[in-house]
Amino acid sequence: MATFKSGDIVRIRTQWRDPGDEEIDWVCLEDESGSRVLIEAQLPMRIKPAQRVRTDMIEHRHRTTDSSSPDDSPQDIRWSPEEAERIANAIKVNVTDLNDNRITWPEFRQRNHALWDEVAQGETNYIGSDCAKRHHDVTRLLLKDSAVLGPYIN
Repeated sequence: MATFKSGDIVRIRTQWRDPGDEEIDWVCLEDESGSRVLIEAQLPMRIKPAQRVRTDMIEHRHRTTDSSSPDDSPQDIRWSPEEAERIANAIKVNVTDLNDNRITWPEFRQRNHALWDEVAQGETNYIGSDCAKRHHDVTRLLLKDSAVLGPYIN
């Protein structure tokens, strides 16, 4: 049986998935342990569903150690303009919540750190990298909204 590693993209096998979930990709959040692994649905939601499953219930869609094609990386499977917009909008909500004293500075930092971690997807941000392109996508959307971010970018 294949070993599942953190970052692997998987699908739930037909006999275990709910009707309508055929196209949902899941990402392993940790390495397999004792024939179980924690997976998270790749859906456009702030809080994504996650569950610990037996490894016989899932199959690989893409392995993080698979170097067969650079175009089939987990980042390419998951990243889209909609994902950039989702993250930019979540950051704007965090700024508004901070300005309106609905969250504390540490909560703001924690939320935004998690969002930027989603953008980085475990990569180092260097010029020309896929990570840098994803950062650019989100930053461009943030800079368009000067009403929320004006005080922070002037």
